[in-house]
Amino acid sequence: MDPEAEQQARDQLPEWHEFVGRLIDLSRPIGNVPVDLQDAFARMAVIYMYKQTSHLEAMKALGSSRDCQLVARSMLEGVAQLVWAEEKPKRRATQWWEFAVIHDWRVMRLDKARGRLVSEDEEQQVLDNLAELGGQFLKSQEYRVVLQSNEGIPPGCDPFHGNWTKQGPSGLFAHLIIQGMMPQLTRDEYAMFSDWHHWSPGGAAQALHVEDYQQSYIANSATAAALCLSLGFGCLLQVSLIADRATGAGKNQDLLSLDVELTDWLRSVMPSE
Repeated sequence: MDPEAEQQARDQLPEWHEFVGRLIDLSRPIGNVPVDLQDAFARMAVIYMYKQTSHLEAMKALGSSRDCQLVARSMLEGVAQLVWAEEKPKRRATQWWEFAVIHDWRVMRLDKARGRLVSEDEEQQVLDNLAELGGQFLKSQEYRVVLQSNEGIPPGCDPFHGNWTKQGPSGLFAHLIIQGMMPQLTRDEYAMFSDWHHWSPGGAAQALHVEDYQQSYIANSATAAALCLSLGFGCLLQVSLIADRATGAGKNQDLLSLDVELTDWLRSVMPSE
């Protein structure tokens, strides 16, 4: 850890907190705009915006804890999903909502496995919804006949994709980078945060300090917190701009003006060469 860089980041954290707080205040009113319940993408975008504001508030509360990386990782996943959905908003937002049938089926199977009572009517409704909408989420179409059969899906078999995008975060990031919709740096930062999330040696090494054959663990890092706040600001900004477009809330100029103000501040505090 570079002591000079760490001190500089620590001095800047209050400013970061002020900027992200102002962004949260600008973003939240977007959710107050009445949205047509038939507009699947606008509703989805508002939900993602709300969740991003909650994440950014949690990041502020964590202060200089390295666990800011856990929140930043989730925010990066969220913005990648919404940017991807906006490519084909009607189809992909509908896909997001309809993945609920997979969720309901998995919850029901877990409830039954744990001996919890599931009524016949409830089970039939879940299975009917699954038969109607679940086919699009099959990992292999060879299961389609099983899905539509009277026997149903065999116990212990889950033929569906793990999430509504039908791909992992790495595939999603790769697609968006190729399309020029997300910088390579985003995936690199996501990989670093994933090291921390998955308890890898590379992640643990961030917090280890060895001196005179003694090992210590440094739980806090203002440098890591500042990086996460920077990425968190960018995530919420992008999601809020998407939600603003989808709802017609009219916050676009205010959001972009705050981004310009942040950029000017960053230039003013950058070390001169």
